Amino acid sequence: MPEYVNPNSYIVHLVGQQGEQMQVRPGQKIILNEYFDRYQARGFIKRVSHIKASDTPTDKLMQKRIPKRVYHNIQATKHTSKKIVSLPSAPTISTNATPPVSTPAPAPAHAPAPFVSTPVTMNTPEPPKPEPPKQKIRELPSPGLIQRRIERQRIVGRIVNTDAAELLKANLDRSAIPISNNIGVGILSYNRHKCLQRLIDSIIANTNLQQTTVFVSDDGSTDQATLRYLDELENQGNIVVLKNPKRLGVAGNSNRLIRCLTRFQYGIILNDDIEVLKQNWEYIYPHAMANANMHHLMYRQEGVYGALRGTPRKINNVDFLYVNERPHGAVLAFDRTMLVQCGYFDESYGVYGMEHVDWSQRAWEMSLQAPGFYDVDNSDQYFKLHSDASIISNKSEHLRHAREIFKNRTSSRVGPTENSRVPEITYIVPFRNANRTACVQTVINNIRAQRYPVIHTIFVEQDKSNNINLGPMEPIYYHLATNKYTDLFNKSQAFNVGVSKAITDKVILHDADMLVQGDYTQNIATTLDEYEACHMGKMVLYADKDSTDKICETGIVDENVQCDRIVGYFEGGSLACTKKAYWKVGAFCEDFWGYGVEDCDFYARIAYASKWLENRKFDFLHLWHGRAPRWNDHHEENIAKGKRLEMLSMAQRIKMQFNRLRELGWPAEILALGQDGTTDSLNFHCVLNGNRTEKTLK
Repeated sequence: MPEYVNPNSYIVHLVGQQGEQMQVRPGQKIILNEYFDRYQARGFIKRVSHIKASDTPTDKLMQKRIPKRVYHNIQATKHTSKKIVSLPSAPTISTNATPPVSTPAPAPAHAPAPFVSTPVTMNTPEPPKPEPPKQKIRELPSPGLIQRRIERQRIVGRIVNTDAAELLKANLDRSAIPISNNIGVGILSYNRHKCLQRLIDSIIANTNLQQTTVFVSDDGSTDQATLRYLDELENQGNIVVLKNPKRLGVAGNSNRLIRCLTRFQYGIILNDDIEVLKQNWEYIYPHAMANANMHHLMYRQEGVYGALRGTPRKINNVDFLYVNERPHGAVLAFDRTMLVQCGYFDESYGVYGMEHVDWSQRAWEMSLQAPGFYDVDNSDQYFKLHSDASIISNKSEHLRHAREIFKNRTSSRVGPTENSRVPEITYIVPFRNANRTACVQTVINNIRAQRYPVIHTIFVEQDKSNNINLGPMEPIYYHLATNKYTDLFNKSQAFNVGVSKAITDKVILHDADMLVQGDYTQNIATTLDEYEACHMGKMVLYADKDSTDKICETGIVDENVQCDRIVGYFEGGSLACTKKAYWKVGAFCEDFWGYGVEDCDFYARIAYASKWLENRKFDFLHLWHGRAPRWNDHHEENIAKGKRLEMLSMAQRIKMQFNRLRELGWPAEILALGQDGTTDSLNFHCVLNGNRTEKTLK
C-alpha cells in the first residue's frame, strides 16, 4: 500500500470509503490504501512511495502509525471496489433581465434601516484574464467519453458512501429543518403556568411549528410551577424560550418579543390568557393586512370589560370591525412597516397599563392607516380570551400611574431600552444571481426560522449592479458589493463587506445554498460564548433538482427528499466566528476570483489563529442549482494560489493579508477590530474534535 505525507503546515482531515475520519499532522507519514490518492489533487496529502508487498509493515506497526478504528476500517475495505458516482450535467443558465427592486421607506436614524442597497466598491486591481481558447475543428465525443468526463467532474469535498435516505431521516428525527412562512408569534408570560400551558397546547395542536416560529418571553416569574414548565418547553426544542431574570413589565417584555419578531414580515403578540381555537389562525391577520393595505390589527372579544365587537367596516373588500376607544391588547398583529415607522412599546409605562393603547394609536397618528382600532370580522372563530385572574399586584396603582404618563404622551417613534435586549447573532450570506432566486429565498427563510432570539441576515450581492428581486426575501439587510474591473464572482469581497456591516459580535458565514437544522444557530451562539470561531458541519446531503423544486415550492423538508450524493469533510459551507477573530486573522482573501479555495484559505487561518472549536456534528442539506456561468474561470489559478500560501507560516499569511486589506482600501477602523497584523507570533488555543492544544505561530 502507498505511504503518504502531509506536506502542509496544518492538520488535514481525511475521510475513508466507509466514512471513517482521521487527522494527519504536518509532516506526518501514514500508510493507507489507494483510495486516498484522491486527496492528492488538492494538496492535502502527497504520496511518498509505494510499499511493496514484502515490505508491508506488520499489523502492530500499522496500528502505531494510524488510529486503531481507522486501521480496522481500512483493513475491512481493502478489496472493496470504488463506486463511480455519475453527476447530472449542469443546465443552461439563462441571462434574462431581473425584476425591479422595491425600496421601502427608510427607518429612523437610531434604528438600522432594513433593505438598504449600499454599493461598496473596493480598489481591486484587475485580475489576469485567461487567453481565449484556440478554435479547433474536432469530432463529437462518443457517449462513453462523455460519461468518463462526467465522472471526472470536480466535486467539492469528499464523497461518502452512506445511505442518504437513512442519514436524512436520522437528521429530521433529531431536529427538523424549518422554513419560515415569514410569520413570527410572541407570547407574554408571567407566573401563570396553567394559562401558558393552555395556550401552548392550543398552538401546538393548530400550528405548523416548522413554518411559524413561536417565542415565549417570561418576565422574571417566581412561581416554581411556571419555571418548571418553561424548562420543559425549552427542552422540547420547537419553541424559543426567553427566561428573563429582570422584570420589566408588559411594555419591556413586549419589546423583548418585538426584537425577536423584527426578522419577520408579520408578527403577532399574544397574552397568556388567550386560547387558539382552530388551524390557520396565524394567517387571518397577515392576509387581511396585505389585502386591505393595513399595518396593525387587534382582537376584540365581546363582553370583556363590557366591550362590543365593533362596527362593521369594509376596506378593499375585507370585512373589519371598528371601534375608536378602549382597544384590547390580548392579540396584537402588525407588519414590518409598523415596526419601522412606529417603533417599540414605551417602556416608561412600567409594569402594567396603557402601553398597548399608546403603541396602537401610532398606527394612524403616523399615517399608516385610517383612525381607529380594527379587528377582522370572523376573528372570534380563531381566538378565545379567558377571564383568568390577574397576578399583577397593585394593579390599580400601576394603571393610575400609566394613565398619567399617557396624558402627556407625544406621537413619535419609540426605541427599546437596553433593559429589553436579548441575545442576537448575524448571518452573512454572499450571493451572485444565476436564476437561483427560489433557492436563495428558501435559504433566507431557513435562517429566519431558526430557534434563536434575534437573528440579523445580511444579504450581500457581489456583482456590478443589483440583479435579484429582493421583495420576496424581505425583511433583510441588503448590501451590494461592486467591482468595476471584472465580472468574475468574488465571494471573499462579499463576506468582508457583510462582516464590516454587522452590528453584532457573533457572525455566521453562510453559503446561499445551504439549509440547516432548527437548533443550529443556538449551538453556534453557545459555542461562541467560549470560543472565537467554530465549524460544526459534518456532512452535506445534496438534494436533487426535483426535491429542491418541491422544497422551494412547499417550504417543507421531509423524508421524501431525494439526494444525489453525500459529501464528507469540507472547509466552508457555514463557518462562525466573532468579528474580532474574523479581522484578527485577516478576513477573507480577495485575490481569489471565480469560485473555489477562498474558503480553504480562510479556514486554515481562522482554525489556527483563534480560540477554535471543530465540533462536526451537524449535517447540512444542499439545494440543487446549476453552476454559475464561468464557474471554472480561474479555478485552477485559485488552487495554485492556495498551494503557494500553504508554503508560508500562518503568521506570514496573516501579516500578508493585513497588508493586502490596506492595499484594497479597507479603513483602519475596520482592521482595528482585530489586530494590527504586526506581531511576530500569535498565541492561541485550538480544539479539534475535543482535543485541546496550545501553540505559538512564528
